[in-house]
Amino acid sequence: MLVGHLTKFGRGRENIVTKRIKNPYINNYIQSHREKSGVRVIPHRNSARELMKRIKAGELIVFLLDQRANFREGGMPARFFGRPVMAHRAVAQLALRYDLPVIPIFALKRDNGRYCITYDEPLKLPKTGDMKKDARAATQLFQDVIEQKVRKYPRQWWWAHDRWRRGDETRDE
Repeated sequence: MLVGHLTKFGRGRENIVTKRIKNPYINNYIQSHREKSGVRVIPHRNSARELMKRIKAGELIVFLLDQRANFREGGMPARFFGRPVMAHRAVAQLALRYDLPVIPIFALKRDNGRYCITYDEPLKLPKTGDMKKDARAATQLFQDVIEQKVRKYPRQWWWAHDRWRRGDETRDE
């Protein structure tokens, strides 16, 4: 539904970075709806070149930041609900390097079954000049923003994967 909203109110230059869903039937269903809506789907693996092309063209890039990353995919340790998780750092790195705004967007279901898309204010990212430190702090900020929204609307959240799966979350860069 968020993709549909973006195409309805966007400028026709919307992109979403996604990870393939393991169940091929669900993956194909979701991907086909995204593509039919006119949003360009960018697979998360090896997406740097395509992302740079889209950023330089002034296009909107949507990332789903409540997803688990792993170290191999560019994940970095963060905390979520007080527990260690691996979070994607690419958004922080891109936003800091190219001075891009990061705007949290959430889809909240109303009592009548319809959805309300909320756009929060652009986040104030840390800029100390130490890219590694700033990317870590910004990545944690993103997790904190998601956690605050989940705490405010706990019945709205559902994860189809184990956000806290043990693995490489203790590994550092």
